[in-house]
Amino acid sequence: MEAKKPRKQQLVCVKGRMKPHIFAIIRLSWYQNGRLYTVEEMNVENGSDETVEAVIMLIKEALKAGADVSMQTACSPADLGIEQ
Repeated sequence: MEAKKPRKQQLVCVKGRMKPHIFAIIRLSWYQNGRLYTVEEMNVENGSDETVEAVIMLIKEALKAGADVSMQTACSPADLGIEQ
């Protein structure tokens, strides 16, 4: 019997129109035993100068923990250090 290939994580970031007080909408998809386990969705409000840094940290930590990350934001993915 062949070993099961590990699931390939996904990072999707698109620029889109957002309500003025919203910086980003982020969805984290968590998997257990290769199957979708739970989905979390959050709005990140425009705030301080640290908003971008906090979003970048959230993305990095979620990916390290094994989640897929999907995000829509008012800025370009390159502004967050994401190459497409």
